[in-house]
Amino acid sequence: MSNYSFHILYGIQERYVYMKKVIIITGILLFFLFGGCSDNGTDSNTEETIEYTKLDEGYSAGVKVVLYAEQEPFVGYNKFYVALYDSVSNRQLTDFNVSFAPLMDMGTMVHACPYEDPVYNSQNKLYAGACTFIMAGMWTFNVQFDKSLESSALYSYSFEFNVQAASMVKNIDAKDGSKYFITLMQPEKWQVGMNDIEFCINTRQTMMNFPAVETLNIEMDPWMDMGGGTGHGSPNNENPSHQQNGHYSGKINFTMSGGWDINLAVSNADSVIMETTFNVTVD
Repeated sequence: MSNYSFHILYGIQERYVYMKKVIIITGILLFFLFGGCSDNGTDSNTEETIEYTKLDEGYSAGVKVVLYAEQEPFVGYNKFYVALYDSVSNRQLTDFNVSFAPLMDMGTMVHACPYEDPVYNSQNKLYAGACTFIMAGMWTFNVQFDKSLESSALYSYSFEFNVQAASMVKNIDAKDGSKYFITLMQPEKWQVGMNDIEFCINTRQTMMNFPAVETLNIEMDPWMDMGGGTGHGSPNNENPSHQQNGHYSGKINFTMSGGWDINLAVSNADSVIMETTFNVTVD
């Protein structure tokens, strides 16, 4: 074989060895990028793009728990959002069971409040739930989660924060002997004209159990006090009716801006068992 032919064959062999190394290295990289992902999470980290207010974060059992809300907690109906991440890889965990356990320690007694356990939302990759705080002050907000859907082990992380005073919850001892909590779910603002309106109603069975009430009827009578013993209501209102989980939805018509009273008469199958009023300001 001539020297010329030898160099050609040697060059071809070198290129073959080089391409083989490239293929092997590329395969290894693809395995770590795509093959290493398990079914119970996603590599995407949405924490930087979440639009809600981040209240706090903490670690428990190898999981980072991040708690978000639409605003700082207040007495009333609060929506909460939970994100779970693997504490090592920061991979978001999306198939856990998540639940809430809010508590207020008053020294002489401990009590909970109404809450709605979160459900996973695949669009924003968050577990979305709600809590109706019935009293201002310091609350412990426990986020509980299962590390595996096949496991009965329950882990939790406890957040602590101050709940601001507000007037969105009415605590009523009703004529039927029960204690009820009626909560007005405040929109961003009330406007002149027709508005959606929603209430949620819970009863207190024990200091730790506040189930939703789904069997009541609500009559709603908006009223604007003009002073001097005069005032007026508004037409075309739709009394709130039960939708699900103790939520009652209707329509309310404000014919002018200013302060309005939303008068409620709540009845069971027999008679009116409680009455209350919410005061709102219409822009």
